[in-house]
Amino acid sequence: MSGDIFLLYSITKTNYMKKIFLNFALLITSLSLFATEKVTISCSEQDAKIYVDGVLVGNGTAKISVDNKECVNVKITKVGFITAEKNYCIKKKESLPDKDFIKLEVDEAYTSSVSTDIANVDIVIRVASGNTPETWKSLNNIILSYFDVIELTDKETSYLRTAWAVKTFPSGVVRTRFIVKNDENGFKVKLVSEVSNYINATVKNDEHFREWDRVLRKYESVISDLQSRLK
Repeated sequence: MSGDIFLLYSITKTNYMKKIFLNFALLITSLSLFATEKVTISCSEQDAKIYVDGVLVGNGTAKISVDNKECVNVKITKVGFITAEKNYCIKKKESLPDKDFIKLEVDEAYTSSVSTDIANVDIVIRVASGNTPETWKSLNNIILSYFDVIELTDKETSYLRTAWAVKTFPSGVVRTRFIVKNDENGFKVKLVSEVSNYINATVKNDEHFREWDRVLRKYESVISDLQSRLK
């Protein structure tokens, strides 16, 4: 009889220990499933804007939370600097750092250009003498002092278009061209300036480019040069 009681006690104790172990394992699993890690992000530029999944969360520094098996996208922007972007993910057997410092690099496209209100707009160059052969020749020579290739020219209709001049930077690609059309007072000109954030973009990838309110310094004087030299 005592042996049966001891056996029953042993079985009960074993089942109890198994139950405790199972509950503990479930607790650990549950905690790991819902674990959240926090990372404090700081930046070399104190006024840089920090976005998490497209939402502005701070300037210069911010604390982000990342849930288990999830990722968040962090983007840091400031005018004149290359946008920094990084994903923070919690993966199996890997933890995120408590702190992360990100240094923004200067955007050479920005420092190599100037802000302007003459880009991508039609501007009339008044010529008192009219569109004479000498005037047309002078116009071509002035433009060729800024651009290497004139892609299309027609003196009869006073139309001229340069080929795209392309400059690649670490932040993307800038393309520039010059267009001349006839105007009753002389010529109508346009300095076209466009930028793409795709560093592999070519001049044929129109969908990757957008109008830019800046002009590379090389071309900033072309219109004023035409205005002063064509009479």
